Amino acid sequence: MRAIILRGAGFLEFWRNLLVLAVMGAALFSLCALRFKRKIG
Repeated sequence: MRAIILRGAGFLEFWRNLLVLAVMGAALFSLCALRFKRKIG
């Protein structure tokens, strides 16, 4: 990622990586929220 950004690449060259990270982040956040809700309730 760092090399891509340093050479001046645009968003179109690494949008897939960002999409995967966003999906993984949303899944992890959802899982943590559900576990926390069960622990509290």
